[in-house]
Amino acid sequence: EEIINLTQHIKTIAKQHNIKPTFFEFTTMMSFLYFAQQKVDIAVIEVGMGGEYDATNIITPLVSIITNIDYDHEKYLGNTKELIAKTKAGIIKENIPCITAEQDQIILSLFEQECRMKNTILHIVKNVTSAKMIKTNKEEKFIFQKFSTTGDITNIFKIRLLGKHQIINASTAIAAIITIQNKEMNISLKAIQQGLEETTWPGRLQIINTKPLIIIDGAHNPAGMKTLQQFLSTTRKSKNILLGIAKDKPIKKMLSYIAPNAKKIIVSQGNYKPADMDIIVKHAKKYTSQIYCSNDVKKAIKIALLQTKNDEMLIITGSLYFIGDVLKHKELLQ
Repeated sequence: EEIINLTQHIKTIAKQHNIKPTFFEFTTMMSFLYFAQQKVDIAVIEVGMGGEYDATNIITPLVSIITNIDYDHEKYLGNTKELIAKTKAGIIKENIPCITAEQDQIILSLFEQECRMKNTILHIVKNVTSAKMIKTNKEEKFIFQKFSTTGDITNIFKIRLLGKHQIINASTAIAAIITIQNKEMNISLKAIQQGLEETTWPGRLQIINTKPLIIIDGAHNPAGMKTLQQFLSTTRKSKNILLGIAKDKPIKKMLSYIAPNAKKIIVSQGNYKPADMDIIVKHAKKYTSQIYCSNDVKKAIKIALLQTKNDEMLIITGSLYFIGDVLKHKELLQ
């Protein structure tokens, strides 16, 4: 009901001023209006793409956060990490601190230069609160991760999100909280611990079943596939992959990360802008001869389950659109 009301309200204003917003501009405005109406204490605003010219960048935040820089949306942001970083740095504001988990010295120098121009300070996450993984036992391995921090906060934290990258993300969130702490805003250590431990993220290394171990991950670009590959390398289980990729993504590059892990690959298509299955198969053949295809997601799931033994893993990945279609048939996977 609230979405309908906000939609009508924004459409009326846009018509009055003869503005034709994009879908993303429209939904960004909708979210800003909603947060204002609800009088939220804190809103976490993620850019849609880039930074400097992003619709979200009209705000003046408490802190600007740039997690790290990798290749994505090169058509719009540039084909080098430096060009992408310059666009991302556009969210750095005058006198507003900036947090980053980036470690590339060239990119850090670029961020530092931007911060000097904007009369503000760049805070590097590992210098604010350095994080170290604590080993969990075998039974806990696919349930949560523990890590310890030193620096401005020395403590032990637990997160349900899997993968080393999520420990970096969690410590980035902690560093951001430390940076904005003051008398008016005092976020307790207990609240930070609870917030991290209760956070879930459907479609990101999401465990659907344990026998066989079925994991859904929305990796949809080379950086995402590389991160997924790093996680998969932590287990020796035999792995099958159910894959659907969007047609505007670098299929060959994505497969170079994920396909070497696979014993069998099942190729399918989501409903929204799917890549041609023949193209995926062509590149997948370099890594395994055991490839199965179905453009029907439900049938593809059934094939994948038939091909996966109880002591093996099934990874479902390639596109956020595709995993959304898979999750419509979640009951088959459980």
